[in-house]
Amino acid sequence: MMCAKLMTKVSFRFFSHRLKDKQIHKFISIKDIDPNFQELESKCNCYFENLNLSDPIAPITNITDDCSIPRGSTIPLYSRHVLLIDETDSGKQAHMKWKSKAEDTDLYPYGILKKIKEKNLELMKEGYRKCLPVLTNVVELLNVPVDGETKNQGKVYKLLLLPEWKILKFDESSIEEVSELVNRPKIDDSSVEMLPFDESELLLVCGHNQRDARCGVMSKELATKMKVNHPIGLVSHIGGHKYAGNVIMYKQVEDFTHSYWFRHMNPLVVDCVLEEAKKGYLVSEFYRGSRAWG
Repeated sequence: MMCAKLMTKVSFRFFSHRLKDKQIHKFISIKDIDPNFQELESKCNCYFENLNLSDPIAPITNITDDCSIPRGSTIPLYSRHVLLIDETDSGKQAHMKWKSKAEDTDLYPYGILKKIKEKNLELMKEGYRKCLPVLTNVVELLNVPVDGETKNQGKVYKLLLLPEWKILKFDESSIEEVSELVNRPKIDDSSVEMLPFDESELLLVCGHNQRDARCGVMSKELATKMKVNHPIGLVSHIGGHKYAGNVIMYKQVEDFTHSYWFRHMNPLVVDCVLEEAKKGYLVSEFYRGSRAWG
């Protein structure tokens, strides 16, 4: 699908406690990109229907609506995304084995996320004002190399922190320290090994098959198409299964980090939607929400 000259644009401002007011992004409608948008909607819905899922993906209904202003945000409020890097399967199939409640298990390596969530609740109950709202997930990176050898080192954990674009690498002796560290605003004052994450962009696709087969199916379809041109990871539950495929784009622009959340991603639209996002235009019909830091 060719992206034509953009026409109508709706300004939208993203705020955070550190975001500069001048940082403005714009919404556009798929109608301004593809003149055959009615045919596109039909093709997308046929694509979802032909997957023959027992619990079908909700059809796209807003492409042909009169209003192209994006719906309200459907993403959680968070200040840091903590992602446990899952390296338990060299064949990159660990995501297919994630339990439905992967973040609530005590099993290695997933138990660290449970510890982080428990520490977050503890700090909030104590009234610690600097405790951050933290989003936790498991991620299996498909085509992104990660430094830090872990063979023959026992139980080693790696946490990718966004918007810091850093990886914490540690063993069981540091679990308590790390659980508190990632819930606080600053992560620099620590003895825990910190590795760089040498990417300026990362796409996260919900691939939590045992939580919902819709995301399991769509993640495979999307990953096959996207990993040629994008650094990509399959991530545990990020909500909105009925709107699968769900994709989060993280990208760095100078001193800013942006996260854009999309729904109804499929091979027919994903390239164009992501291309526009890189240029600062969010296609409203596929938008779920956003967050920015700077």
